[in-house]
Amino acid sequence: QLFGAIMGAAILRWSTPGPWVGALGAHDLSNGVYPGQGFIMEFMLTFVLVFVIFGVAVDRRGPGVIAPLPIGFAVLVDHLVGVPFTGASMNPARSFGPAVVSGAWSASFWIYWFGPCFGAAAASALYK
Repeated sequence: QLFGAIMGAAILRWSTPGPWVGALGAHDLSNGVYPGQGFIMEFMLTFVLVFVIFGVAVDRRGPGVIAPLPIGFAVLVDHLVGVPFTGASMNPARSFGPAVVSGAWSASFWIYWFGPCFGAAAASALYK
C-alpha cells in the first residue's frame, strides 16, 4: 500500500503541469489546529470508518450486499467533518505517498500514522 501510494503520487506529479504540482495532496493540519486535536480527529475519523466496516462488511449479521453504501456514507461524513481540520487522511499510506514524492513533510506527520493506526485498533477491540 505504501509503494502504491508513492507510485500514485509520482504519476500525479508526472502528469500535472509544473505550476499546479504543489504538495500533491500531502496532509498537514489547518491553521489553529493543535497536534493533539489533529490526533484525536484522525483517531475518531478512522475509528468510525473501521467500526462501520466491521459492522456491515465483516460481521455475518451485517447487510452484506449493500455494505458499500454505509461504508461510502461513513467516508463521506468523515470527509465532511475532517477535511477542514486535518485533511481526513484515515490511512497512513494516503499521507505517506504524496509526502515522499513532494517532499512536503511536516512536524505533525506523526498524526497521520498514529491517529489512524490507533483508531483502527480501538474500533477492532471495541467491536469484538
